[in-house]
Amino acid sequence: MRPRTKLHNPYYYVKDNVVFKISYNLDKEDDACAKHYVTFETESKTMKKGQYYTDLHGDRQKATADGSVNVSTGELNLTECKKAFPYITFTYKVDGNDEETFTEVLWFDNAIKVGDKISSNRFEKTIHGKTESTKDFAIAYKDEVLAAIAESVTKGSSIENAKKAHPAYLFKSNKFNYNKKKVTRSSISSSGDSTTLKVFPIEDTDITTAVINLINTKATNYANGMLDNVDKKVKDTDNYTLINSSNITDI
Repeated sequence: MRPRTKLHNPYYYVKDNVVFKISYNLDKEDDACAKHYVTFETESKTMKKGQYYTDLHGDRQKATADGSVNVSTGELNLTECKKAFPYITFTYKVDGNDEETFTEVLWFDNAIKVGDKISSNRFEKTIHGKTESTKDFAIAYKDEVLAAIAESVTKGSSIENAKKAHPAYLFKSNKFNYNKKKVTRSSISSSGDSTTLKVFPIEDTDITTAVINLINTKATNYANGMLDNVDKKVKDTDNYTLINSSNITDI
C-alpha cells in the first residue's frame, strides 16, 4: 500500500456500508448500490433541455429544462474528497524558494478493496482477525511501514537504510528530497489524525518500539519451539513479554 497523487473515480458498489464491487462500468443505469464518491468543483453553465453534461460527481446528466446547471470543471473539490477518501497531505517549500509554499495531497483509493467499509462517510480498511474491525488507511499504512522497517532491521539492516525503502516525507526529518528537489516540509496531516492521535510524521520512538516488538515476537516463537520439547510454552498474557523497556539498555 502506498498513496498516490491521482484520485480515480470508479463506481463503488456499496450495501450496508460494505464495498462489494469496484468498477468503471455500471451494471445497470439505475443501480442504487453503485455510486461515484469523488467530488469535483463545478461552474454554472446554461444548457438547453436535452443537452448532456457532467455533474459534480462525474456522472453524465441530461438537462430537464432550459436554464443553468452546475457542471464539473474536472478539478477535485479537495475539501469534499477528503471527507470520503483516506489521504496524506503535506506542505513544503523548495530550498532556495522561500516565497512559495506547495501542498501535496496523496490518496489511498488504490488500496480500497472489496470488503472494506464506509464509516462516518469515509472509506476504511477492514481488519480481519478474531473480531472484525476497521482502520483508517493512513494508520494501516503507517503500521505496514513500521512492520517492514522492523523486519529489515531484524535481518541486519540499519534503521536509516531500512527507512530508505519508504517515502522520506513520512519521517521525522523535515528536510528531504521530493520529486528530485531538496525541500523543507512545514506540515503533514492525514485522514487518520484525531484530537488524540497524529499519525505522521513517524517518530524514531515509533520505529524503536516496532523493532523491539518484532524481536520479542521472534524471541517468543523461538522460545516456544525449544519449550515444545518439554511440553511447555511462554505464558500467553497481554502484559507479559520476554523483552521490554525494563530489561534492555543502550550499548
